[in-house]
Amino acid sequence: MESVHGGFVSKTRPARHVYSALSSLESTSMVNSAEPVTLEFDLSTISPFEKIWGDPIPFHLIRIKTKSDWTEVEGQVNYVDMGNAWILNKFSTVQDREFVWFNRPWFITGLNLVLRPWVPMFDPCSVFITNVD
Repeated sequence: MESVHGGFVSKTRPARHVYSALSSLESTSMVNSAEPVTLEFDLSTISPFEKIWGDPIPFHLIRIKTKSDWTEVEGQVNYVDMGNAWILNKFSTVQDREFVWFNRPWFITGLNLVLRPWVPMFDPCSVFITNVD
């Protein structure tokens, strides 16, 4: 079950089920029971999805390069491999997310790192890049 409350998404799911990539970003302990667990996500700190425009680059190299290039980012950035070469980042602050968003384009080994806004129910296998930032 999912509901939106003042910029927050609240999800309730049985704890025995595998959590989505977003829930893995939360600092909650995994409970091995059938009791519902409620998780909240602050949508203001979820960043755009990103993907390289061109030949795929290994996930760890993208992390290393973006951490090196995003010098103004002061907080922690969590990287989640969403599959099909898409990555989701969660920034510690809105300012960090805005720095990355408003200072594009970003390049990794000469290839454009395409940013897309966060959307619920993102399916990395059905989203295609049709234009570059």
